[in-house]
Order: sequence, then structure tokens, then C-alpha cells
Amino acid sequence: MEQGLRWVVGVEVSRYFDIVHHGHLRGFLDLRVTDGVVRRMIERWLKAGMLDKRVLRRTMGGKPQDGVISPLLSNIYLHHVLDRWSETGARPYPRGHCLQVRYADDAVMAFENHAAGMQMLALLGERLGRHGITLHPTKTRLVGFWFRRPQGCHPIAAGTTFDFIGFTHEGGNRARAGTSSLR
Repeated sequence: MEQGLRWVVGVEVSRYFDIVHHGHLRGFLDLRVTDGVVRRMIERWLKAGMLDKRVLRRTMGGKPQDGVISPLLSNIYLHHVLDRWSETGARPYPRGHCLQVRYADDAVMAFENHAAGMQMLALLGERLGRHGITLHPTKTRLVGFWFRRPQGCHPIAAGTTFDFIGFTHEGGNRARAGTSSLR
């Protein structure tokens, strides 16, 4: 709020843990992990499959959502696909100050103006699509996020709240009036 970032894109990936492309992930791991023992252990996690009603199903893509390694692999994958791209490839496009915060497959991007947020939203879908990732059609949206907004939602915004890491962040008068801004 102190930085004047009033437009927030809440990024929600559809079925992220089910669709991660193993070839892309292995390429990103090649850049970061050189220890053979660690690489073999990661390969075993990726190929472990899933036991469903006593039937073992092998996977060619995705990774176990509840696996202990999944957040780490998500951070490596999205560091290359999203973080580095938003810092280098996409940075010249949005006008004004921009901020991105991400953990695993959950991310938010904040912008000074509406046009920059809309432009990033369009570029984001295209970028993630190249790596086999799709944005959730209703949960990924641009919201107006102000301290005070007398008429509620801005006419060109999709709302005044966004979800990030299990919390709903709410802008507007209620959040400033002493009630919790986290639901």
C-alpha cells in the first residue's frame, strides 16, 4: 500500500501439481542441481506414481501434490518460468512500479496502474502456456486494492479481494476500520 500499488493480479494455476512437464523440470534442475545422488532421488519422486485403490499408476507429467519435495520443485520450476521472466522478459512492458510475490504455485503481482496489470495478465497466460501451465479462468483476475473506496469495487476491477497462500486479502474501508483484513 505504501508503494502506491493499487492493482493486484492474483495468479491461480489450474491443476499445477498434475501438469508439470517433466522434461522442462529436468532442464531447470540441470541448471541448479549437479549432485548425482540428489538427482536420482528427485527422479524417483517424479516417477513414483500414485497408488489408487491398490492400483499403481505411473505418471509421465506432474508431481505428487502432498510429496515433501513438491514445494521445492515448484519453486525451481516457476523460478525459471515466471520469476526470471517477470524480472527480465516482461519488465519492459508494464509501465510504473511492479512487485511480484510467489510461493510454490501461488503468486500475486501488484501494479501502479490498471493498464500495466491488464497487459501483464495477457502476457502471463501466454508465457505460462508455453510451458504447459494454464491459469484458472475465474480465480486469476485483476482486482482494485485501495485503502478507501467509497463505492466499493472500481468499475473496471474484478473485485476488491484476492487470495494468497490460504488468506483472503481485502482492501477498502473495512480493512482500515480495525477489522481483520485476513479472513
